[in-house]
Amino acid sequence: MMSTDCLSDSSNELDTQKWFQQLDSVEQTIQKADNDQKKREAYRDLELLRLDFQQFGAVSDYLKHTSSKDAAEKAQCMAEDEKGPQIGRVMDRFNTLRKSLAVRVPPPSFTYRLSTYLTLVLGVVYSLLFVPVALLLSPLRLLHPTLRVLGVHNDNLPIDLIQKYYARGLLACIGVQTLWEGHGNVNMSQGSVAMFSHGSNLDAFIVSSGPFAFKWIGKKSLFTLPVLGLLFKVWGHIPIDRDNRDKAISSLGSAVHKIHKYKRSIAVSPEGTRSKSGRLTDFKKGPFHIARQVALPISPMLIMGAYELWPPGQVFVNPGTVVVRFLPQINVLPDDTPASLSYRTHRAMLLEYARPLPCYASSASSPSSPSSSASPSASATTIGNRWVNILWLPCTYAVLYVLFGMVKSLF
Repeated sequence: MMSTDCLSDSSNELDTQKWFQQLDSVEQTIQKADNDQKKREAYRDLELLRLDFQQFGAVSDYLKHTSSKDAAEKAQCMAEDEKGPQIGRVMDRFNTLRKSLAVRVPPPSFTYRLSTYLTLVLGVVYSLLFVPVALLLSPLRLLHPTLRVLGVHNDNLPIDLIQKYYARGLLACIGVQTLWEGHGNVNMSQGSVAMFSHGSNLDAFIVSSGPFAFKWIGKKSLFTLPVLGLLFKVWGHIPIDRDNRDKAISSLGSAVHKIHKYKRSIAVSPEGTRSKSGRLTDFKKGPFHIARQVALPISPMLIMGAYELWPPGQVFVNPGTVVVRFLPQINVLPDDTPASLSYRTHRAMLLEYARPLPCYASSASSPSSPSSSASPSASATTIGNRWVNILWLPCTYAVLYVLFGMVKSLF
């Protein structure tokens, strides 16, 4: 039987009329936002306001009970609380304004649609040739304990190098350039919990291609993909079953074990799933429970431009440039809770989210048309790389075929 104290007494301190006035001001800013940068700044202001609103105990409890799967509990709570309807109206206003700022990617031209299908073929062929070789080399993982004793850093272990160069090769084949910023903000020597914004299916490959070797936590369905899923398991990534709480907790325990025993850094999206709007969305609690347990710094990462290259509903990725920014690490304090860590991390990422992108990065203006904010020279280089890859890949395979024939003839 649920408690009748659905909302805390702090509801008396909540002046919803004041929050409506602040939202009116944000809405005026949104209406004046005539380019992607101004919309990003407006979204930052809106979400910072939302974070502060959710700090009220009354609002926090309201959200907890309205998200309950127990319909009777939800109805009882709403019937007993006087502030509930007012809080609900404010949250509805937040959600309406949030939807108005969703990233809208213009449809690509015919040329880009054609190159997208060619890219898909290239990516599949590349993976079909690389993955079997990577699986054959997977026993090298047995050397990792010895290599660690000899002083080899995690980033330079065989499996981590194979993973890194597979991801880099795949991104090169599909015409995606990744630029990394803020390396000096992070120290992965003792392990860390990296939390990245998640807007595209590309994100796992982008994270894997970077300067640091992560073991990432991903949804279980990724690990059931033919061949590729097996490779993810061999590489030591961690599947999580979102529909089974006990199994999810077990997976998080495995992540904690890897961090402690091997001084590993893991990567996880605090949003839990891909953003459907292209903006930072609400954070889940799980990643911050991990950070609290291991008491190691959180390394926030912003992946910008990936959503525009591969938005929901598109067959495959468009060519372009993705910028990945490492933010200053957030230390876990003794009195921190998952909620406080989530608030600090979310706030830091929102503040950085509004910082201007380089002119050559893919943006919502149109990553695949001449009117894009990307510079013409950068776009031409990327497209040029695409066609070079189309010619380079079969030539490479031909050379490998000849070398294989020569080795075979020796035996």
